Amino acid sequence: RVRWRYVSGSVLFSFALNHKQMSLYFAPAFFAHLLGKCLRRRRPVLEVAKLGITVVVTFGALWAPFALADGAGAEGLMAVLGRLVPFRRGIYEDYVANFWCATAPVARWKERFEIPTLARAALFTTILAATPAMAQQISRPSREGFVWCMANSAWAFFMFSFQVHEKSILLPLLPVTMLALRAPSLAMWLPPLACVSMWPLLAKDGLGIAYVGAVAVYIAVIGGGPPRRIQGNGVGAAGKAVGRNDPNDDSGVSGGEERGSRGEILLAGLRLSPAAGDAVWCFIYWTTTLGAAGVHVAAAFVQPPVRFLYIHSLTFTSLSFVGFVGAAMYCNWRQWQVPADALDAVGRTRMYTVVEPSEQEEGDGQEGNGLTKQHAE
Repeated sequence: RVRWRYVSGSVLFSFALNHKQMSLYFAPAFFAHLLGKCLRRRRPVLEVAKLGITVVVTFGALWAPFALADGAGAEGLMAVLGRLVPFRRGIYEDYVANFWCATAPVARWKERFEIPTLARAALFTTILAATPAMAQQISRPSREGFVWCMANSAWAFFMFSFQVHEKSILLPLLPVTMLALRAPSLAMWLPPLACVSMWPLLAKDGLGIAYVGAVAVYIAVIGGGPPRRIQGNGVGAAGKAVGRNDPNDDSGVSGGEERGSRGEILLAGLRLSPAAGDAVWCFIYWTTTLGAAGVHVAAAFVQPPVRFLYIHSLTFTSLSFVGFVGAAMYCNWRQWQVPADALDAVGRTRMYTVVEPSEQEEGDGQEGNGLTKQHAE
């Protein structure tokens, strides 16, 4: 069990990062969250050094064979890096719903700029897009904020990094679905849009029937629209209300549901009435649904002009790009609404166990929020 064990977690994430470089999409979130936690400890410099040494030693052990094999040295390491980062393919390949591809008809990135220039631009914009989410977790680390930060760092990589694949949209989609109880409308709306963004790739691979079937089943299971109106902060499996920092919530995130204590819907930091909030999400849902249906009909029945043979693929990715921009902005806004966890506020490492409310009222030495201190360094 590695919960709250940051050294073990750093080792495991380093393993994941070296096993599949796609884990880099989440690396800024892990870095910022762990750094924020370390800075709130009693000995922050020691905590940061401990995690830094852990990462360096883990990477060194994993990469040493490439340098030592046949005395390859630095050339062996560079050969591996060259395979991991395919700069020769250009800043994008095929049609992906990110910034570089969506703006290519106007900016003509490949024709106007050399690959090294585009690589530096991609690096700069990716870091710039991930910076607000990282800053929030460094200054106010929290469990829920960490999951939002995973989504936002993944959005930054998908939107701006070099040579993004269409299937990479699944990476920001993962933490968004983890937050389904906190932002149900977002988690319901985004997966079909992600499928629409991958349609050119799926059609090329002959997966049109699988695409239609999967999207139809998903919409049928979800119910064909945004969640129905509910009161309160949501209900847990045992029928208890699960609110922000509720000790009975063991889901790994600490925030409340998308609705406020009186049923208001939280949309981009604004408290809307249930009717207004539902109307906004219904508008977003049906606008993207009708837009996706329209581009599908056009692709099926309208012959593209000879000069723009790939206009339909560009239409799919451009529509999806607009939706992804809105989703990324919403995720960043929601992350900044999350307060820091109170568990580490006193500046020392703690581990906690959950107690029942009756035990909390009768016992002594409780730390608040239904938690009792089990161990402290």
